[in-house]
Amino acid sequence: MLTPISETIDPEVFMAPINGRLYEFVDTPGFGDTRRTDEEILRCISEYFAARHASGELFHGVIYLHSIAHTRVSGSMMAQIRAFKAICGSGFFSRLVIGSTFWETMTDLSIALANEQQLFFSSDGYFEDVIDLGAQTTRVFQTYEACLEAVLMVPDDEPLPLQIQSELEGDADFNHTTAAASILPAEQLRLQQEHERQMREEQEAAERQRLDGERRAAEEADRVARAIAEVEQQRLLELQRRQREYEEAERQRMAAERQRQIEREAEMLAADHRRREAALAAERKAEAERKAADQRRAEEEEARREREQREQRMREHRAQEQAQQARLKRMERSREGYRSWHISWVSSISVDACPVLVLLRVGLRLNADAEHEHSITVPEFVTGPAVMPG
Repeated sequence: MLTPISETIDPEVFMAPINGRLYEFVDTPGFGDTRRTDEEILRCISEYFAARHASGELFHGVIYLHSIAHTRVSGSMMAQIRAFKAICGSGFFSRLVIGSTFWETMTDLSIALANEQQLFFSSDGYFEDVIDLGAQTTRVFQTYEACLEAVLMVPDDEPLPLQIQSELEGDADFNHTTAAASILPAEQLRLQQEHERQMREEQEAAERQRLDGERRAAEEADRVARAIAEVEQQRLLELQRRQREYEEAERQRMAAERQRQIEREAEMLAADHRRREAALAAERKAEAERKAADQRRAEEEEARREREQREQRMREHRAQEQAQQARLKRMERSREGYRSWHISWVSSISVDACPVLVLLRVGLRLNADAEHEHSITVPEFVTGPAVMPG
């Protein structure tokens, strides 16, 4: 929404739901502001539209509000109207709604109607060309209905880019746009363009100088970098040499350490072997002593057993001798008894009564350790045959 006079300093965005749809309104600063020049205001509006276009945002329409109280159009206001037309462009005029405002402040309605006729409907009207290309006009009172009517007059078509948006695409300069040319006097514009040309030339010279300085600085930096690289290469080679020397010394140290370790291990193995040999010799000595002790104990045991056997045989021999003597004594007693019995028996038998020859023989054999034999022979008595009576 563009206005010739507004208290807005920068474009402001408002959202409002209307008839179930959400509308976005952009309230732009108005021209004729005492705080800024029309050029600054136009530049502000143009940069805002260019930024919205760069982000891919377009507009459905523009509502331009013009006070009906202005009885005549000054040169500055004409420049503002030209700037407004240049901002929109002829291709966007069919999307314009031009609203006349401040009807409530007009005490003489005829003057307001004459101003409206002069602005919109006369052959030399200031908006005649815009209206001929499809722009619409309306009276905007300070009521909700009047404002809503102005909003709904905007065609519901696909959004289009404003002319200022198309002219500022890329890195285009604002001073070369149609809107800038419409608001600045021709001589001022020429001087400004000349100044801008000089500024560009100075900037280009400064840029060339900067590029030359950067090139020289780059060459110097490259030379320094090469020198640093050479120094770094030398330092790296020195470090590698020292690293090789260190690795060689470390290798020799490790080899000497391994040799010492091998010698220590050999000494330890030799000492361990000697300890094992000594332990084995001690064990063999102890085993020999144990065997000798066992042999002595065995010999002593054998001697004890032999001694016990001899003692046993001697006891048995004495026991046999005692038994033999006891038998001899019993036999002697038996022989004495027999003799006594025989004598008494013989003396009691008559020879005539015993004509049978009786042979009596008593033999006795005694064995003692199967070494000798004792025989006792009782004399034989021969008698004549016994004559049994009758």
